[in-house]
Amino acid sequence: MDIITLTMAFVALCISGASFWNAKKSYNLSMEQAAQKKPKLSLYLSDNFYQDLETERLFIYSFTISNPADIDNSIANCELKITFKRSDGSLGNFLVQHEKNLFNKIPFADMNAMDVPVAIDAHSSYAAATIFSVDLSVLGNIPIEKYEIIFLDSHGLKSTETVFIMKEIAHE
Repeated sequence: MDIITLTMAFVALCISGASFWNAKKSYNLSMEQAAQKKPKLSLYLSDNFYQDLETERLFIYSFTISNPADIDNSIANCELKITFKRSDGSLGNFLVQHEKNLFNKIPFADMNAMDVPVAIDAHSSYAAATIFSVDLSVLGNIPIEKYEIIFLDSHGLKSTETVFIMKEIAHE
């Protein structure tokens, strides 16, 4: 009788362990699926440069923006944050909005200008260039620490790409 009880208890333990293993796999799978439903944009900066015109500096950033999530998303806003060092050593910054029509000022720029807002379907990508204008008198001789391109999506989440060095394109 003791061997039968022991065998039954062992079989019950094995079944319980298998049930636990299956439940854990199901839980992990549901967590992965839930994560895929959270909005997220992935940024890839393919190129960046600036060009000085008579009174302004144009900053151009070429991006591929991917939406790896299972839900649609969109870019609601795009801005450039320029961080600079003040004479006392403290950091300051200012924001500049993307302006698609500025590409008219660069005749050689054969780029797909980013529309804002723009929809990005689930599991798809969007490639385009952003452009920003800053008056040269504002820039003066301030030392620039970094440039951050900030995309705000339709869910209120920010995706940021930081650039420390930019190349200049000569007048053509």
